[in-house]
Amino acid sequence: MSVAGGHVSRHARTPREVELLAPFVLPDRIDDLRERVRGRDANRRFRAELGAFADFDPRWRRPIPLAYLSPSGISLMLRMLGADENCQVLSENPSWDGALMAPRMILDRILWSGLGTVLICRPGRLAYYEGAVPSARCLLWRNEDPPVTAINANTLSSVHSNTGSLSDEGTETVLANAVSVGPPSPTMTTPTMPG
Repeated sequence: MSVAGGHVSRHARTPREVELLAPFVLPDRIDDLRERVRGRDANRRFRAELGAFADFDPRWRRPIPLAYLSPSGISLMLRMLGADENCQVLSENPSWDGALMAPRMILDRILWSGLGTVLICRPGRLAYYEGAVPSARCLLWRNEDPPVTAINANTLSSVHSNTGSLSDEGTETVLANAVSVGPPSPTMTTPTMPG
C-alpha cells in the first residue's frame, strides 16, 4: 500500500516502539516503561498505556497553540520543526499502530479521536502526542538546536484564515512561544519558506 495513494504503508511491529518513545520520556521512567511492556503481550500493553501516558519529560513537551489546533495547523508546525515526510504511528488503535503515514493524513484521523497516539516525526527529535483527553495533546520536541525551517506569515494566515483573531505578527509570536524553551537566543533568526 502506498501513502501517496491515500493508504497506510505498514511495517511489522517490533519491540522497538518503546525505544522510539524513550527520547521523550523522563529519564528515571524509561526503565520502568520497558519493564511494564515486557513479555508476551507487550504490544497490547504498550498501546493500552498510550491514552493516558504520563511519563513524558516536561523539557520536551510543548502545548499546541489554539490557533494551530487543526490537522493543517499541527502538520504545519511539525513541518516547520523538520518532520520527516512520513511519521511512525504508535497508537491505541491497532489499525493505525505501526503504520508509516504522512502527518496530515494521520492527524485528520486522530485529532479529537480520544485514542492515545504518538507520531514519531523525526526519531529522537520530534513527535506529536494525542491523548485520551484534549489537554494531554502536545508536541514533543528535543530542541537542542533552533528549528531547521520556518514558515512565513502568509502561509500561517492562509491556514488559519477562519480564526481572524491573530495578526500575522501575533501568529508568528504564538508559534515561536510554543516551540521555544527559555529566553530566545539573540542569534536565532526565523527564515521563511518561499511563498
